[in-house]
Amino acid sequence: MDTSNRRPERDWCDDVVRFPALLISRAFVSFLALLGLFSCAKVSTEQALFNDHCASCHAPGINPRAPAPNVMSAMPAKMILASLQTGKMQVQGAALTPEERRLLANYLGSHEADRILALCVPARRPTVTPVYWSGFSPEPENHRHQPRARAGIDAAEVDDLELAWAFALPEAGDVRTQPAVLGDLVVIGNTDGRVFALDHETGCVRWVHQGSSAVRTPIVVNAKGKLATLYYGDASGFVTALDAATGKSRWRRRVHDHPFAMLTGAPVFHAGKIYAPVSSFEVVVALDPRYACCTFKGAVVALDAKTGAVLWKTSMGESATLQKARRLAGDQYGPSGAPVWTSPAIDPVRGVLYVGTGENYSSPADGWSDAIVAMDLDDGRVRWRRQMTSRDAFNLGCFVPFHPNCPEEDGPDLDFGASPVVAERPGGGAFVLVGQKSGVVYALDADREGEIVWRRRVGRGGMLGGVHWGMSLAGDRLFVPVSDREAGGREALPARPGLAALDVASGEVLWQVDVPGDCPKGVVGCFGGLSAPASSLENRVLTGGLDGHLRIFDAESGALVFDWDLRAPIPNAPAAVRGGAIDAAGPVAAGGLVFVNSGYPQHDQTPGNALFALRPRN
Repeated sequence: MDTSNRRPERDWCDDVVRFPALLISRAFVSFLALLGLFSCAKVSTEQALFNDHCASCHAPGINPRAPAPNVMSAMPAKMILASLQTGKMQVQGAALTPEERRLLANYLGSHEADRILALCVPARRPTVTPVYWSGFSPEPENHRHQPRARAGIDAAEVDDLELAWAFALPEAGDVRTQPAVLGDLVVIGNTDGRVFALDHETGCVRWVHQGSSAVRTPIVVNAKGKLATLYYGDASGFVTALDAATGKSRWRRRVHDHPFAMLTGAPVFHAGKIYAPVSSFEVVVALDPRYACCTFKGAVVALDAKTGAVLWKTSMGESATLQKARRLAGDQYGPSGAPVWTSPAIDPVRGVLYVGTGENYSSPADGWSDAIVAMDLDDGRVRWRRQMTSRDAFNLGCFVPFHPNCPEEDGPDLDFGASPVVAERPGGGAFVLVGQKSGVVYALDADREGEIVWRRRVGRGGMLGGVHWGMSLAGDRLFVPVSDREAGGREALPARPGLAALDVASGEVLWQVDVPGDCPKGVVGCFGGLSAPASSLENRVLTGGLDGHLRIFDAESGALVFDWDLRAPIPNAPAAVRGGAIDAAGPVAAGGLVFVNSGYPQHDQTPGNALFALRPRN
């Protein structure tokens, strides 16, 4: 028998089993084996690496935020390797040799043959104006509502769509970057650091920019005359500016000095400045019991849009200090956290920027977590702060029993991830409309330091939503996607995943429809609910489901007018295209097409690599 390609095996019972929070001796492993609670079968080197370094979070049913092996099997091996080298798993990857990281990634992930990109012929210089969609929302108030001129499509036309073209992002299982749509181009980022400019009509590649880290944010456009600059944030905490016509770099600036800082929410361009929200993956690093948890503080940084020079930086609280020295684990620091992973909303009338914050990472919990913060646009001075949930300190160590880095508060992890929306208040003034992972929507008085005018519960809420990524405002109606995914069994109320329409003046529920999900038996990583942000045009609301469906609703009644399962094989799409969960980036109508990102493996959901461009059938 030819054994040259066999994986080496080792006797698992001869090893010390390593969990993140404790060491278990060989004698205890043998004892578990005698009880029939632990298997001592010989395993491959790769399986042993997984057991040693990954299983305590990624084994099925352990951690709802960590993809299980059956989900990772649909993720490209290169994507997993990048995560171990420079991404969220780099601390765990640092305990492995380069060869072990390669073995583990190849063992868990899929292997995609190198594809030749379909370049546009002839390669003429593209136009970069007008701008149809930019960033999280084309207008600074974050309405995510498209007038006819930007949508290029009527409401009735989105009731019957067909495929115009589809682009498979290379080596991707995560399509989180909301594309910018401008002139001849559709620009989207990839997890391998590349930015692709695609032809608006055909999807062929106009240019490619190679960055140094995973692109995480929507692509933002600053257009003037016939020229435009693009901006995006990455997993290493950098903001990069590109020439929109060529993809050449104009400047690149790291906006935070913490080693685990990253950008999640879109930067915002306004009046010659870029306002960048800063989040962090220290919440994941805290899984290492030896790590001195935690020291990151969320922030907003203002940059000069032409040069990238830092104009001001506002942190979400004071720097963390030593709270407790520990001999058997890393020292404890705090308070920390309050990441900003919302895209800021701009209030030009008041000269104010609004963001929401996430949970504290370590004790003691402070007044900056789970809050809405208003800052002066010119100097970053905090005008006011309104906290909605107190005593919320949490990190992923809390999913591991007896983990030394789990804060004493242990949750409930009810961030503001949905970006604030600035709305005219009937009778004068303005509301700041905010949705929280608690499942509650608030209207805050912009002129009275965020005083709560009304609040409305639309879902059960929990660690993975309630209201997760964003809402859409059309006139006097606010459209609110509700995720209500289960996460760890901490939820007490009944779930109600779906879409709600609220009256802006009163918070009254005008209608609410359930979206339990279309999840056939055996489909990996499929869930009900709407986590991605909604968008709207005329009397239609566009949503993307965790089950991979594009659903379009009538804005007046909530009736479902269009439904397409984008996980299924799509006729006329390239063979490499794979649809998946729709999350983080929602569907939008722009320049005559409807664009849908499809694929999101975080939280054990279905991976995918597709950007779909859909057009009216007639």
